[in-house]
Parts: sequence; structure tokens; C-alpha cells
Amino acid sequence: MYVIVVLGVISRACGVGLFPLMRYLKAELLVALSTCSSEAVLPQLVRKLEDLGVGKPVVGIVIPSGFSFNLDGSAVYLTMASLFLAQAARTTTGPVGPLGRPLTDEFTGLVRSMN
Repeated sequence: MYVIVVLGVISRACGVGLFPLMRYLKAELLVALSTCSSEAVLPQLVRKLEDLGVGKPVVGIVIPSGFSFNLDGSAVYLTMASLFLAQAARTTTGPVGPLGRPLTDEFTGLVRSMN
């Protein structure tokens, strides 16, 4: 729903059809969805966007930075999921108090996501 409504409105305002763009990027979208990683399709995506007329400096900044932010979001999600599972299993928080474990998990998750 989000893709169709929000991205549809944004793409229409920019003069690009959402469904034709999705058809053009079909192979990259399928690989990213099936492998759960967009890293494998970054070179093809950059090439296709440049072929569409997007400037090389714009593509060179936006696509890699979006990939890096996505890793940070994944790290936050995995940290929160691990905290939820730890609470559901009623594990102890450790000797540093109730905030020690969550803060440690959050810190290590963010460090792992950095390139």
C-alpha cells in the first residue's frame, strides 16, 4: 500500500510512472527481494539509473548512502528483535542493571552495521 500510494504520488509529481519504472527495474527488484539484500544489485541499479538520465553524481551519492542507511535500520531492527526475544524468554539483564543489556546490544548492533 505504501509503495503504491506514497511512492506513486512522488513519482507522478516527478513525471515518472511508478509501474513502468518497476517494470524497468524488475530483475533488480526480484533479486533484491529473493536474496533479502540490495548489495547484489547495486552496480546494475546504478547503470540503469544512469541510462534513464539520472546524473552520475546524484546516483553515486544517493544509492550508496541509501544502502548504508538501510544497514543501520536493519541493525536497529535486529537489536530490538533480540531484546524482545530476551524479554519473552525472561532472561536476566546482567550485572549492570536493567539498561545495561539493551544499551550494549544497541551499541554492538550499530557497530556491526558500519562499513
